Amino acid sequence: MISTALYELAHRLRSQGQANQALIIDRSDFESLQQELSNMHCLRALRALRQEHPSYGGMALVIQEGLAI
Repeated sequence: MISTALYELAHRLRSQGQANQALIIDRSDFESLQQELSNMHCLRALRALRQEHPSYGGMALVIQEGLAI
């Protein structure tokens, strides 16, 4: 699940003192994340994603089109 993997990454970065970093996510993964959170009724996390400056797991998200890893 993308929500779990992204949250673990955010937690790892925060615990290493890198909370000011932004998590970069592909648009399709962002949409999948929203769907997962909606299916799990995680309304607080969904609200954070839908802000002008989205965040997840306490970290800023940067959404990019066609991100290749």
